[in-house]
Amino acid sequence: LSGPQQSLPGAVELHQPGEQHGPDRDVDADPQGVGAADDFEQAGLGELFDKTHAAVGFAPGLPVVVDVEEFERRLDELERRLRSEPRSVGIDELTAAVDSYGGDLLAGHYDEWILDPRQKVRERWLAALGVLVRKNRAATDYESALRHALSLVVAEPLSEEWHREVMRLYH
Repeated sequence: LSGPQQSLPGAVELHQPGEQHGPDRDVDADPQGVGAADDFEQAGLGELFDKTHAAVGFAPGLPVVVDVEEFERRLDELERRLRSEPRSVGIDELTAAVDSYGGDLLAGHYDEWILDPRQKVRERWLAALGVLVRKNRAATDYESALRHALSLVVAEPLSEEWHREVMRLYH
């Protein structure tokens, strides 16, 4: 199973070793992609996908978990609680939300449509990480605060704020 060869949301392609794919593929040989549907069956993935000669998608009713949606759902809940009662958000659940960030959204794809959503998700992760640094420091868990502040420095190396925070935590 390989990732999408084009930047299309939800696109998945199956390729056999040595099979030609991508923009140089001979579409005249299989213009409707019928061979791809057979690949799903041979790979034992037939029940996961709804396939026709023109399209392939996830089977209806299949529970699909999208990591970005899960991350944002967790943050939405925590942000709501932080606004109403900041002490109601524990360090452990904030850590779990921050740790569920799987990295930049569709990293390696640079089409214009993905840049803004990628940046928004990343900024939410950075903000949550910053809250986590402050909560750990307030709880005098300086080791955890330092670990998360260092993650912020790695993610945002030009941020003076987080460099200063790292220096304070080392002191």
